[in-house]
Amino acid sequence: MLEEINKIIEKNLPQEVGKVLQERLTVAESESLELKDLKENFKAQTKNYGECLERLENLRGKESEITAREKNVVTQEKELSKRENELAKTLAELKAAEAEKRAEGIKEIVGLVFKSPVYRRQTSDYKSYTPIYNNNGQSEIKETGTNSNETISEE
Repeated sequence: MLEEINKIIEKNLPQEVGKVLQERLTVAESESLELKDLKENFKAQTKNYGECLERLENLRGKESEITAREKNVVTQEKELSKRENELAKTLAELKAAEAEKRAEGIKEIVGLVFKSPVYRRQTSDYKSYTPIYNNNGQSEIKETGTNSNETISEE
């Protein structure tokens, strides 16, 4: 098409005007091709922009979902912590009560033992042996206790 226009210009117009028109047509054609490339590039960029907007909206939806889950998890963690504290308190109270019961039981047993006449007689009838050295350097063992005042000598 450009060639046909160039031939018509050469036939009907003076040579100087024809050259100027030919140059302008060449520039216009190259600009037309450049414009066509720019339009295609613009369409591709517009499509890419639309895809990016879709991804952004999708990510925003996921973000709000994650935020909601996070709040739920934080709430559950607080509840679990509260329950753990309550259980620890209950366990400590039960251990204290059990220790108190054991102490009372031991106290009763000790009270019964010390009130027992058999225990009193056994503890009052104990014997102990003390080494004693006489003037000659020989050792003697003296038995002490409630039932005996005798001395046993070692040779």
